[in-house]
Amino acid sequence: MGLGGKTTGAAASELGARRCPATPGVAREHPSSRKPRALRPESFTLECIAMTTLRIATWNQDHWKRNPAQREAAWTRLEAMGADVALLQECVPPNSVGRERVLWREIGGTRRWGSAVLSFGMRLEEITHARTKYARHAYALQQTYPGAVAIGRVHPPSGLPVTVISMYGVMDPYVQTTLFRMVADLIPLFDSVDGRRVILGGDLNLETASQSPERPRLLAILGSIESLGLENLFKVAKERPPVSPSCPCETGTSCFHVQTHRHTSFIGTEREQFPAHLDYLFASPELAADCTRLWLDDGDPNWEMSDHRAVLAEFDLSERPDPVRRWDERSFVEQVERTHGAEAGWVARNALDWAEKHQLRIAFEDAIEGQWWAQLDGPNELQWTFSMRTGGDLVIQFQHMRAPFADSTAKDALRSRLNTIPGVAIPSERLGGRPTIPLSALRGPAHLGTFLDVFTDVVSQTRSYWDSNQKSR
Repeated sequence: MGLGGKTTGAAASELGARRCPATPGVAREHPSSRKPRALRPESFTLECIAMTTLRIATWNQDHWKRNPAQREAAWTRLEAMGADVALLQECVPPNSVGRERVLWREIGGTRRWGSAVLSFGMRLEEITHARTKYARHAYALQQTYPGAVAIGRVHPPSGLPVTVISMYGVMDPYVQTTLFRMVADLIPLFDSVDGRRVILGGDLNLETASQSPERPRLLAILGSIESLGLENLFKVAKERPPVSPSCPCETGTSCFHVQTHRHTSFIGTEREQFPAHLDYLFASPELAADCTRLWLDDGDPNWEMSDHRAVLAEFDLSERPDPVRRWDERSFVEQVERTHGAEAGWVARNALDWAEKHQLRIAFEDAIEGQWWAQLDGPNELQWTFSMRTGGDLVIQFQHMRAPFADSTAKDALRSRLNTIPGVAIPSERLGGRPTIPLSALRGPAHLGTFLDVFTDVVSQTRSYWDSNQKSR
């Protein structure tokens, strides 16, 4: 189809048959054909104030070395800690724990236990992949040792979601060879919408109090975790346990070491009280600033339930969060629906589906107002198409379009086709700018179909242009 030709309606026909990827077999119907969904109250804003306290626990339960009675006692103790979320390692959740409350899988091999995220009342969702602005596809997050890492998203009663990570430093053959890779696996998460409000905890098997030859490597691993944008709560919590007075680390006021682990070989020796600090809690800066208290659980004074102490942290989430937020497809569509109605949300969903089908990069901007770009990436260049905003409009990126749509003649042909949509009237003077189209003009399969047909041709002809240039070289 030429740029000056009539639209074939192909995109319009696709809209009626498109399936929702998240719910196989369920069509994305136009809102006029179904009952309207319940929207959030009009008083809801992105700056909603959360009046709540969040308590997180991390604990290596030492499952494989404990007898049934000790394991049962450990789970009873865990319930008594009053945590909202527990990050567990070397654990096997008992059958009494509802599977909707826990994310867990075993590490495998000789390790018939694994890491877990356990919720005590908060809605919990598993996170297995992350989509970043640097690529079109989603990255799998649990690659090195899937059972050693559990990642979830919890929803406090009010306020923004929090990403929680339970991590165990696997010895294979020792922790230095595994943790660097496990941290690298998490990088896409921190470049995604779920990477802004994060709490990471676990038994990392990193002991940095000793003056050992391996200490520089172990400190580098801690540094790699902090390079994700996390802060060590043993250093920054407003109230935290006193460091061991006999710690040999020689770091002065920078020392944070306390005894979170007691090795069985140390019992009855002078090293029984050695500050073997293996268990950690980290948080992103916004949450770290809200950490009012960090402490070790004292409910197992004789180390009978585990050879690790549980570490707990409390966060005051009553402060107003930064209104700037990270957006993704779900939060974007929800905001459009909330602000402009179900039909506008339908337009947003189908435009996103179209971009994914045509293998465009969907790039979101971190801002108060949500915006995403449908961008075509080539081997050596890119092509701009349009962007969509939660304010209720689309932005035609005429200003930035490149060959074969860099000249005004090609852009004017696009403008003429877009202007056939009722309610769209882009003046010729805007060919060098970024004119807008209201989402309300695209409500209905025919109108949105015409719009998407125009940009399907832009994508197709740009790719053909790039291919011909490659062949002529």
